[in-house]
Parts: sequence; structure tokens; C-alpha cells
Amino acid sequence: MTMANKISRAKDPERVNKMKAMRKEGYTFQEIGKEFGVSKQDVHQILNNTKTRYVRNNRIRSQIVYKGVFEYFTANPEMNFTDFTRKIYCTNYRNNKQVVGLIRFLRGENVSLPLWVYKRICNVCGGTFEEVFERREEVDDE
Repeated sequence: MTMANKISRAKDPERVNKMKAMRKEGYTFQEIGKEFGVSKQDVHQILNNTKTRYVRNNRIRSQIVYKGVFEYFTANPEMNFTDFTRKIYCTNYRNNKQVVGLIRFLRGENVSLPLWVYKRICNVCGGTFEEVFERREEVDDE
């Protein structure tokens, strides 16, 4: 199995949830890997990566200063910032510079973005500029 196939299969929330449930029931990484056709190392990476990603995404979500964007992420809990960036920039590849820039912008840092990016954010979030970019009252400052 190619690395790309492993990654796409690992991102399947249903598979990951089944792996988590099996692990809680006491199955070993080896047993879970056999069930899903992957190595025990793959299972370990998938389960640890999803936990780390989940914690990191929730921390960043809580720091979003724009009400409409925050509501979009609240309504779409499976959405991560890489996928959001891909939707905004209409691309299938990961560009870390774009992801980091967008995260910094959403946290309220002074980041300049092209006008079309603001329009795409409004389009993706499904609101007007005023609705999407209204400042939130309570923002976690971790």
C-alpha cells in the first residue's frame, strides 16, 4: 500500500473511531492493524496523530476572533485548518505558508491577505463580510 493510500485511509473518521474503540476494549496495536490491513506502527501513528491533531485544532479553534468563521468551525467539527485552507485557496496540495498565514489571520494577528481570499472565506462560511468577520466577545488567549 502506498503512503498516499495509507494517509487517505487514516483520515477516514469512521476507521479511526473503530480503531479507538478497539484500543479502549484492550486490543493491541498488532491486533488492530491485522483487522484493518495495516502495520502496528501505522495504528500507533494514526491513533497518536489524531489525538495530537484534535487537541491542536481545538486550541486553535478557540482562538479564532471572527464570529462567522468560529461558527463555521463549530458547525463542522471534522474540518481542520489544512482542509479549510485548501477550500479557500482552491487547491489539493498542502502549502504550510498558506495554512500558517490563515491561522495567524484567524487569531487576529496583523496579516495581509489578498481581497479574493476574504471573499472566498465569506463564500465558504456562507455569510456576508460583516457576518463572517464580526469580532467575537470571548476569545481564549492561550
